[in-house]
Amino acid sequence: MNICKQCGKEITTAGRILFCSAECQVIFYKKEKKSNFQYVKKEKIKKICKCCGKDFFSGNIKQIFCEEKCAIKFHSLKRSIGNKIKRCKYCGKEFEANHFNAKYCSPVCYQNNAHSRVYYTKYKVNNPYIIKKCLYCEKEFTTNMPAKIFCCKQCKDLHRYKNKPKKIKTLNGSSKNGHNIIKICEVCGKEFVTKISNQTICSVQCRRDKKNISRKKVKEIKNCIYCGKEFIANRCDQIYCNKKCWYMNEKNNLEISNIKI
Repeated sequence: MNICKQCGKEITTAGRILFCSAECQVIFYKKEKKSNFQYVKKEKIKKICKCCGKDFFSGNIKQIFCEEKCAIKFHSLKRSIGNKIKRCKYCGKEFEANHFNAKYCSPVCYQNNAHSRVYYTKYKVNNPYIIKKCLYCEKEFTTNMPAKIFCCKQCKDLHRYKNKPKKIKTLNGSSKNGHNIIKICEVCGKEFVTKISNQTICSVQCRRDKKNISRKKVKEIKNCIYCGKEFIANRCDQIYCNKKCWYMNEKNNLEISNIKI
């Protein structure tokens, strides 16, 4: 015969049963939890607010600010710091940073650093900056990587290509089986290596410069394509005199394309 742990009644059913009902089971375990649970109060430590400098007490070790307002004010001031002189992580030059998280002087340095980030992680920690000569262009550059030989990725690719044996090329200028080709950039005029036969620009920065040149503000007299009136164009790629002509021309083109022959 089994006896209920909570009320002490006899249980008639066979087997290992500890409670006579579900209610007794819930009451028993609730009491056990309360008896085992010990609430320990955390000692509050005196701290100084990082923003306003006032004293406050807190039980949290990681707390720095006395209120949420101080935290918001501190981070907004930190982000608004502009024109601070910093040193570029890749080339080592000094530049004026518009953002507090800025690490590179230009998008070219960021792009070049992405290729060598995995290989040179162990050299970047505590090494001082050294002046070196590039193997290809023989220009001086500063770096904190002792194993670095070239000033940029373009010099590295050109040096590799010129030292390798020459490969077969077609009459169109494209290469067979995706071999490398030396080309000259349209914008800056520098040499660069590529596998794409149609590529004419060496980097992202040159592509941006080309777009900016095509969108320069130049005042010229032109004829509108839709209405044929003369107008003064503010941009060199402007075709329509106003938005109405542009909208009407597009609408007519859509109607023509939807006509079934």
